[in-house]
Amino acid sequence: MRTLMIITCPTPQRAPTLDALHQQGVDFEVLYLHAAAHAHKWGTISLNHPHRVIESRSKAFRYTTGAVLRGEVRTVVAFGYREAGQVGALLAARLRRCRVVTRSDANIDAFAEEAAWRRLSRRLAMQALLPATTVVWSIGSKNEQYWRQQRGLQRFVRIPYEVPRLPAGSPPQDRSSAPQELLRVLYVGRLVGSKRVEDVIAALHSAEFTGVDWTFNIVGDGPHRPILEARAGGDPRIRFVGASLYDDLADHYRSADVLVLPSSHEAWGLTVNEALGFGVRVIASNAVGAAHDPFEDRDRFELL
Repeated sequence: MRTLMIITCPTPQRAPTLDALHQQGVDFEVLYLHAAAHAHKWGTISLNHPHRVIESRSKAFRYTTGAVLRGEVRTVVAFGYREAGQVGALLAARLRRCRVVTRSDANIDAFAEEAAWRRLSRRLAMQALLPATTVVWSIGSKNEQYWRQQRGLQRFVRIPYEVPRLPAGSPPQDRSSAPQELLRVLYVGRLVGSKRVEDVIAALHSAEFTGVDWTFNIVGDGPHRPILEARAGGDPRIRFVGASLYDDLADHYRSADVLVLPSSHEAWGLTVNEALGFGVRVIASNAVGAAHDPFEDRDRFELL
């Protein structure tokens, strides 16, 4: 194989792109370090490209190191650099002077208040594993700032996150209607403190809507749910849906007017892409990576 990609696990967003590359004759293999699609409720993901799954850290390390050292690989593409399989490939690539490409969803804003010792340890690890000639397949401007500041990399090919396959498979042909006096608000994601969903609840409770009522559907689960339920105070307009299978998200997007993503830090925010794909307007905080790069549907996007 000419190119070895080391990716954490399959996703319904990435698989179609890799399938298309294989169909176009690109010579590559993907090593997945975890077959964890079920943990994300993505359902069955069809993988029609050369791949293997090695969940054992030691076996993954031996496989990637051996493949590179034997000269079977010319380019290493590491989606991250911390897993054993990625470390093995990157160390071997430095010895063999192979081309190295990296991709991550790191957002520079997430590290603004990081302790100095953690920042230093990360930079030392990057210097050991990623040569200065590393090419970054970046997801956006905030991601590029991260790589410039943390490792001093300068070679970027911007490939923003996208959703080639929307939930339920294809772009919607219709949207459910609602009375004009009803605003349907939606959140999709994990319920953790950094998502700041409580800010949306507070805003809805405090806002003065003249002649307009609202509903707020919260799709997802997590340790912050009891706190959010307490903040909701039993308001029947606020509905906790719980975690949802990926394809079932289509119904939630079709029946929403606006998606909110008020995170205090968010590397990108794929729900932004999904919502826009369903014709849903988006309100996002300025800590969301996707909020800083242009979309074709920018008229449907509001930055807080």
